[in-house]
Amino acid sequence: MNGLRKPPRVTDGSKVAVVAPSSTATAPFEHRVDAAVEFLTDHGYEVTGSPGTGHDGAWRGGDAAERAQAFADAFLDPSIDLVLAAIGGVTANTLLPHLPFDAFRADPTAVCGYSDIAAIHYGLLSQSRITTFYGPCAATEFGEYPEPFAYTIDSFAETMRGEAVGPVDPSQAWTDEVLDWELKLDRTRARDRRPTPGYELLREGTAEGPLLGGSVPTLS
Repeated sequence: MNGLRKPPRVTDGSKVAVVAPSSTATAPFEHRVDAAVEFLTDHGYEVTGSPGTGHDGAWRGGDAAERAQAFADAFLDPSIDLVLAAIGGVTANTLLPHLPFDAFRADPTAVCGYSDIAAIHYGLLSQSRITTFYGPCAATEFGEYPEPFAYTIDSFAETMRGEAVGPVDPSQAWTDEVLDWELKLDRTRARDRRPTPGYELLREGTAEGPLLGGSVPTLS
């Protein structure tokens, strides 16, 4: 897409701010965020958390203006190279009226997250004309036991470094097994992983144009 500003690349030694713009539901699952911080640190990133990352465990967490301020503080901090969402939720859209999009455009910072973080991605796209990354969150992916999928690790690092992301090959394994986070069953063993049969083509053909990620419930 023409006219988009790209943030600086995120490489080994870059500083990552873990924020909770959508939900403070990481509070009962702090072990997931702790594991994510440990993993990212071990892989060469410097990681810091923002106020409110683990407040009260509510999916509708915190005052929108306060969460927007925490996000903006991380984004505009010149020492921060990547703003990484701790987890998704249902209220990221409530931050949009409170975000300083002009200031964001003047000094872009990489942003990564998914689920309803899509609302922030589209706000930054439409209002700041900034490239962002619809990708893993801290608790959900980087907090995986005993470590994130190799596919996630490699794809994240390559994309953040600004390396070519295509062609996009399918992962070799996947899982939909749920191990209770509240009981910390997710720390007892790795989730069962199944081999991936590859892509299922719904309609063959070719297409050309911008490809935007997002959460359909958030955008609808």
